[in-house]
Amino acid sequence: SSRAAIDRALSLQPDLPEALIVRADWERHVNADYAAAKQDLARVESLQPPTSQLRFIQTFVERDLGNWTQALRYAEDAFQLDPQNGAYIYGIAVAVHGQHGDFSGADRFLARAMAIQGRGLVSAAGLRVYFRVLWRGPKAALELLDGIPVVKDEYERRELYRAYCLIALGRVEEAKSALAPIERLLVEDVGEPGLLRWFRSDPAWALDCLRALGREDVARELAIRLRAVTAAELQRGNRSGMIQSLLVKSQIALGERAEALRTLEAWRRDNRTISNPFQRTRSNSLAALHYAALDKGDEALELLRELRTVGLHTDVSLRYERDFAAIRSDPRFQELMVAEETWARAQPDPIEP
Repeated sequence: SSRAAIDRALSLQPDLPEALIVRADWERHVNADYAAAKQDLARVESLQPPTSQLRFIQTFVERDLGNWTQALRYAEDAFQLDPQNGAYIYGIAVAVHGQHGDFSGADRFLARAMAIQGRGLVSAAGLRVYFRVLWRGPKAALELLDGIPVVKDEYERRELYRAYCLIALGRVEEAKSALAPIERLLVEDVGEPGLLRWFRSDPAWALDCLRALGREDVARELAIRLRAVTAAELQRGNRSGMIQSLLVKSQIALGERAEALRTLEAWRRDNRTISNPFQRTRSNSLAALHYAALDKGDEALELLRELRTVGLHTDVSLRYERDFAAIRSDPRFQELMVAEETWARAQPDPIEP
């Protein structure tokens, strides 16, 4: 196993920094043993000057422990030590700045990742558009999208993002024009059971856009394929938050509300067994979306409020996400939405690196 290989390497060279860092990440990610992880990382720091790899893993340890100030400091060090490492920069942007609700910081790192990867709508650029919706709203996201050069392989994702922003702005006919050429691609992108891969588009946004534009027949076809793929993954033991969330989303779209609630409750039970507060609550925003869609407003609100206890902010739009419609008029939800938008507006405006 991977852990056995790590232990063998350290039995031969107990002070091998690279192996100590890998073991620390294993202790963090697999065992949630943060004391052991920090012990190994402190040992590495005593053996050599800090490296980007060391600071990168330290960033995630401190993030998981809720030490956001230290996590962000380590993230900045990792960037400064290796400013051309697109993977590190991307990871810091998404998993640290983005999940902390620091959309300005996330945008700065993602813009840097774009400069390394190229300026087309690859993953870094797509996430800049997504975060821009949360940070400055759909109009600003659309303006950013229009400034990103077209890349052939990213046409589908680009037009889906465009449709989402246009729907949020009430520009329905333009949204229909953006979505019409890619409807079949959105369905075909899901693939077949046993052939899960990274989606070229975002199936959750695709379902929302299709349904918002009255394309229920296509939405249903997409939901059926998505349900089959995600259910097969669960059968194979893949219980990731993404898989379980997409299964719930597809079940709701198909009107299978009782099945969706059972899937959602099983997912929440899995999460409650996680000892670390950050890891336990990081998927609260998505779960809250699903509870709201199932008319379980109290459960949705409880999950959204819990995020604040570990220094997180919502990573879905409270104002524009379709599934929050049922509770959007609730004064408690309104209070949360205003607080999140005030937090986002207070952040500095975008600055290209």
